[in-house]
Amino acid sequence: EPCCAGPQSLKLKTESYVVAAFGPPAILAPAFTAAFRMAFPPSGFPPEWRQGAAAYGRNYGAALGDKVALESGRYAVGALLHEDFRYRPSGKQGAERAFYALGYAFVDRSDSGNRRLAVANFAGAAAGGFAVTLYLPDGYNTPGDGLKNAATRFAGLAGKYLVNEYSPEIHKAVQSLHLPFA
Repeated sequence: EPCCAGPQSLKLKTESYVVAAFGPPAILAPAFTAAFRMAFPPSGFPPEWRQGAAAYGRNYGAALGDKVALESGRYAVGALLHEDFRYRPSGKQGAERAFYALGYAFVDRSDSGNRRLAVANFAGAAAGGFAVTLYLPDGYNTPGDGLKNAATRFAGLAGKYLVNEYSPEIHKAVQSLHLPFA
């Protein structure tokens, strides 16, 4: 379906949610997050979270749970409040594109196409940010850590919209490099 060719039905929201929460990128991205966390562990992280396969598994589980919680929060709130979280390219030029894309994290569209506060993005970021604190070791699971994690998740959504805005240019650049996945 072309982007935004009418209201986003609950069926389309559900299909998007399943792919976002359980599709290949959702399974692979936490693997990189876990590897990064093991390569650059937070100071004072306990050894059982820094060394070996079991530590990698803990970090992967935390990152995967975070991703599923974020997408579940976005889906549940978006479905309940009739929010359409498909990204709509700006059609603008220059720096306006970047501001539009970053702003889309804060203001998206309703199912009827009207601009509205992106409540689902805030809820999803909070769900992912705080859910992971239930699993992380002591010293990394405080409400302050949850807030910091939620802010990071929200920034990730803004970054995702920025990539979506510039995806035609990114695609052209990747094709010009003759990479096998272009």
